[in-house]
Amino acid sequence: MMKNRLLGLLLLLPLSAHSGCETDLAYGREADQSLDIYYPDRCLAARCPVVMWVHGGGWRTGDKGNNGAKDLAATWENAGAVVVTLNYRLTPDVVHPAHVQDVAAGIAWTRANIGRYGGDPQRLFLLGHSAGAHLVALVATDPQYLAAHGLGLRESVSGVMPIDTASYDLVANNGAAVGRMIEDAFGTDPAVLRAHAAIARDLADADSHLARQLMRFVGLQ
Repeated sequence: MMKNRLLGLLLLLPLSAHSGCETDLAYGREADQSLDIYYPDRCLAARCPVVMWVHGGGWRTGDKGNNGAKDLAATWENAGAVVVTLNYRLTPDVVHPAHVQDVAAGIAWTRANIGRYGGDPQRLFLLGHSAGAHLVALVATDPQYLAAHGLGLRESVSGVMPIDTASYDLVANNGAAVGRMIEDAFGTDPAVLRAHAAIARDLADADSHLARQLMRFVGLQ
């Protein structure tokens, strides 16, 4: 219900061309550890909320600069937000936890640098699709990844919107459609796979931190 409402609000916003863009900014040493920033000119004079988009692709494909990401950036810019689209290292070059570690590193870089592009680091919202939805949910439920950068979860992320993923619970959802992708990215250790069930539990618990972040996403503006 909450997800449908948020998606409906997003789709109702008209698209507009972005005002400024910086591409392929490095947040790490590897080629895939890069991000793009789209920012309206008006945000340079008054800090705007920040939406970070994490792409999907089964942890093995996808890119921050595809057409869908550009359309999404234009939509959120029109709503008065600075948009960050993030690349992260992909399987088979890496396996878990490298993907989510990259998301956390991108968050840390963004919080430290987004002020130069008119963004407010105190209003950072995460948006992810498919595998990207899993990664933003994971970084929002397990504080160890942001803690590696000296950041606390509650003060670092204002809201989370994971969209359309079959992988909140890697045990229950390890079926034919996504099973091979999960195995390639996370391996077969039951303890590792069970650890991700916390995401599903948090999403089902209205009092959990992640559920409260989802509700706060409505108040982005």
